[in-house]
Amino acid sequence: MPFEDDLGLALREAVDASPPPRLDLLATGAAQRGQRRKRRRTVLASVASVAVLAGAGAVALNQGPADGPTGTSVAAGPTTATQSTTATPPPTATPSPSSSPGATTAVPSSQVLKLFKSKLPDGFQTSHPVNLDLTEPEPGVRAGVAISNGSGKGTASITITRGKSGPWLAPGCGTTTTVSHCTDTPLPGGAELMLWLPDRVPNGTQVWNATLKRSDGITLTVESGNVPDQGSGDTDVYPNPPLLTGAQLTALAEDPVWLPVMASIPAP
Repeated sequence: MPFEDDLGLALREAVDASPPPRLDLLATGAAQRGQRRKRRRTVLASVASVAVLAGAGAVALNQGPADGPTGTSVAAGPTTATQSTTATPPPTATPSPSSSPGATTAVPSSQVLKLFKSKLPDGFQTSHPVNLDLTEPEPGVRAGVAISNGSGKGTASITITRGKSGPWLAPGCGTTTTVSHCTDTPLPGGAELMLWLPDRVPNGTQVWNATLKRSDGITLTVESGNVPDQGSGDTDVYPNPPLLTGAQLTALAEDPVWLPVMASIPAP
């Protein structure tokens, strides 16, 4: 008999001689095989999920947020909305040196001359303008013109200087024993206004003035006289008294138009 037939006969006889398998062992083995397959499927599903999430994260990091710089996360929520709607006040600007009180540019005498001519009473003709920027002995400005009207000729000028602060230099003004035709009026803020309207001197000269003296050393003097201007060509004093009255001189001295000029004059 061939070898294959002998092997097949022997296997069949061995099977017939073996006892039948127990049913409980077959059920237990089937259950264990089912549990192993279930665990394998769960593990495979978890690995796949992790791989998908990792891939999505890598894509998000590579692309970056749509509205922000790459690699920067933009948080959303009530806190972000509150911060975006709250305006941050701008920083307080530091004053520049040009706007500080000590850096004011001095008003030139040419501008003071224009102001003075514009403030003269109506009815005057002006000529021979003169303006000077003063440095010694006290810094300041001076401007003047020759004036005339239907009653005579004369001169008018304004001088503004800054010196050392101190008391009024004419304490005797207002008495008949020291300075005649003089009044001294205290003003608010510690200033004083002296109005001096002297008589004509023997040579015919007559000069009236109003002088404002402030406690910070500013002195403003407005004058009107009958002395000819140097550029006029006249050599003799005019027979008429000064053309500006005491009230007009006072109004000129107290005019607030001179305040910026005073403030611009540096300390000596």
